[in-house]
Amino acid sequence: MFFFFFKQKTAYEIKECDWSSDVCSSDLKDKFVSIVSHDLRSPISSVVSIAEMLLTDNQLLLNMSDFNREMLQSMKEELHRLLEYNDRLYHWSNLELGNFKLETEKISVKKLIDNVSKIARHKMEAKNIRYEASVPEDFEVEVDVSLFLQALNNLIGNAIKFTPENGLIKTSVRRENGKIQFLVSDNGIGMSEKTQKSIFTGVPNDSTLGTSGEKGSGLGLDIVKKIVDAHGFSIEVYSEEKKGTTFIISL
Repeated sequence: MFFFFFKQKTAYEIKECDWSSDVCSSDLKDKFVSIVSHDLRSPISSVVSIAEMLLTDNQLLLNMSDFNREMLQSMKEELHRLLEYNDRLYHWSNLELGNFKLETEKISVKKLIDNVSKIARHKMEAKNIRYEASVPEDFEVEVDVSLFLQALNNLIGNAIKFTPENGLIKTSVRRENGKIQFLVSDNGIGMSEKTQKSIFTGVPNDSTLGTSGEKGSGLGLDIVKKIVDAHGFSIEVYSEEKKGTTFIISL
């Protein structure tokens, strides 16, 4: 019910807004993106479910040509990408608006890393990327689990995107100067100093194709920064072109 009235109010604000002037604030634009991405999720998810159902129908697949099977698989993959892009837009717009409340709980760092590793495994296997994790068994952190997992997923997804086939990605957790630190490292293409200075500026970056032509939204690292800031944590990046990148979140 609240979201319905929020939509009605925002629709009126958008209708009355002069888009050629500065009257339309960035907040209003963020509200618009939030509403659209929220409403798109359900129909996109429905089509994804249909595609997945068709791909598990062995009788149907036997009667399809190789070309049609490949097209159906490609459709499913593109829909998953669209759904992921839509979710990132939704998270990004709501983080911009401050429309969230941290719900923190204690959780073992091993459970967090196991979770993100499981999600990323398929993409790493597709590029034959070697993965190493070094995580103490007894470390616990207090975080908003859903948001913090989103941040870690984005960092590992970024590492996969810019690491070539047969590359290496490492995740580790350590205690440094009284703080627990999460590290995500890769031996990928790295970043220039200029790029390193711009990735956390609060402005969505133009998406760069990955080493296998992967597309992205350009919002992933901005979402990471907002989630980290919301927790009161900090994030640093160390990178060298053609040698790789390391992101460090300090709690």
